[in-house]
Amino acid sequence: MSLSFDDSLPCFVQSLRRTGLDVSDAAGVVIRDVRGRLSFVARVELSSDLTLRIDSEISEDLKPYISPIGAVADVNSPGAARVLQDKMPILLPIYLREDQISVNIRFLDRRAIGMDWLSPPSDPITSPPRLVFSSLKGGVGRSTALAVLAAELAEGGSSVLVLDLDMEAPGLGSMLIEREALPVFGTIDFFVESGLRDLGEEFLLDCVGASWVGGGHGRIDVVPAFGSKSIENPADILSKLARAYLEDGGSEEQPVTFLTRARDLLERLTSLANYDAVLVDARAGLHETSAAGILGLGADVLLFGVDQPQTQDTLSVLLSHLARFPVLNPEYDWRDRFRVIQAKADPQETALIAFRGQTFDLFEEIIYPCDPALDYGIDDPNGPHFPIPIFEDERYRLFHPLRHSEQLTRDLYSKSFSAFLRFAVDRLQLNEENGQ
Repeated sequence: MSLSFDDSLPCFVQSLRRTGLDVSDAAGVVIRDVRGRLSFVARVELSSDLTLRIDSEISEDLKPYISPIGAVADVNSPGAARVLQDKMPILLPIYLREDQISVNIRFLDRRAIGMDWLSPPSDPITSPPRLVFSSLKGGVGRSTALAVLAAELAEGGSSVLVLDLDMEAPGLGSMLIEREALPVFGTIDFFVESGLRDLGEEFLLDCVGASWVGGGHGRIDVVPAFGSKSIENPADILSKLARAYLEDGGSEEQPVTFLTRARDLLERLTSLANYDAVLVDARAGLHETSAAGILGLGADVLLFGVDQPQTQDTLSVLLSHLARFPVLNPEYDWRDRFRVIQAKADPQETALIAFRGQTFDLFEEIIYPCDPALDYGIDDPNGPHFPIPIFEDERYRLFHPLRHSEQLTRDLYSKSFSAFLRFAVDRLQLNEENGQ
């Protein structure tokens, strides 16, 4: 059977090691270009004899995955100094089946898009505390849960900022803001306009709309995906969307990505008013822009899923990617900032236990072996694998609080969302401060 993309990197590393070349993380950098082709840049000068041995070791099956400039370069090669000084390479363990060992390489993954997935998880930002709502598939009630939590926090007297980063399936604006109260702009406008010009405070203020929810106790400010300008000009939305994701400016080593601008947006918004909490709705699935919320906003991340194979398959992909990141700051172990949320849960204890077993198996196989300190048992409620249930509720199958305002009242949502709300309020550490 011929090689595929999945086999190419370990096969490449194995081939280089057979020639006696040191490919450890201290010896150089393995690069994969935007098409998936590989090369190794050594920190020392390589002899011509070694280079010839390397060329002869590359199999015919592997050759399509080798860079056209050659399998190896050394410290004296054009552009080598820039690669060796690049801050983007990550430490990546590679398992070599032939030798039955793992080796750590320094790996630089050049991408046309999706560079934000290579950013290591940022340290938490607790002033104000942040929660990112991320789902492994659409239609699981992620945005509904965010709206319910915002209502609960406002009812308790908190001031909440809600940010919608799901620009392809927006919902928070229509849930939490009456049409006449929509701000002029939304997040889609920020990402487009910030790529063209400097944006002042006036523009940021025109992105924030006051929600009708709160009951006179707290306050919910919402930055919707689409503002009134987009609603009035719907034919331009897809054109704006195509530009909102562009990575531009900066340098090749430090491009201005979606994550860069999302951080800037959130920092500037939280400087405009005093908020007790920030709730961010990230795009569903594993899109390039999902990386911003999952890795880069300094938030605790809620991974919404349902009891279906798609949830387990996608969670496995995400966790396998996350497992590549070391814990750079032991004081803030990023792995403890994730938590599985079981949406549309069956209240039967057997169903809850079965789903818990599935998520535990994934974390035990992929995440927990990274560190002996992560010794969570299957029934440990503090483990990131331990699902927080939101129970299936026919009254929330069609969520339209502007038409049915009772959907955002405690009397209605407490039955299905109570466990989730207790967890989220505690995670935001708002219990004592706001009397909740």
